[in-house]
Amino acid sequence: MGTAIFFYACKSHSSIVEELSVVKSNQYDIPTPCKVTYDGPDQRTGKPKKEIAYENIFNFTHEKLANYYKDRDYLKCYSSIGIVDGEYYLYLKLIFDSKNAGKSYGMMPKEENMRIQLLNGNDVLLKPFKNATPRIDTKTKKIIYDGIFKLDGGQKKDLKANEIDKIGIMWTSGFETYDIYNIDLIKNQLACIDRN
Repeated sequence: MGTAIFFYACKSHSSIVEELSVVKSNQYDIPTPCKVTYDGPDQRTGKPKKEIAYENIFNFTHEKLANYYKDRDYLKCYSSIGIVDGEYYLYLKLIFDSKNAGKSYGMMPKEENMRIQLLNGNDVLLKPFKNATPRIDTKTKKIIYDGIFKLDGGQKKDLKANEIDKIGIMWTSGFETYDIYNIDLIKNQLACIDRN
């Protein structure tokens, strides 16, 4: 279970990465190490695009909710890496097992940094490519956020060389920090997409 800290928070390329690959929520739990899910032209722009399968990077249940979420997690987060026209992107899909999560968290604003704390003590700061707003899965009633983060050369190098300790996300409701258990996932995903 992670720890949380809250305080008051503060069509060119956009069309290329606006849509993430559509995968049903329950398919994220199927282990798919280093699987390329798409390799071809972007449907809107025709630019080359490649994406790898989402994998679970962390789960989180706030301690105040632990008695209610005994057999499941309040939040599951999955990561993927994509390359669009030579540019690297980190995709995070956050799935809340609560239909009220959108009201509680608000959105992930593009003006605010997400902080990735590496095990070597350094931080990688990433801004969302666009506002990540809540949407509901009509079948499961879960709330889903799709975060898209563009990686520059230095950020990609740091993430490819190091394991991750924590991820801190600034929501409009405040800042929350999540402990990472799959610490080498993004590192391995970057290596995977470069191999393929």
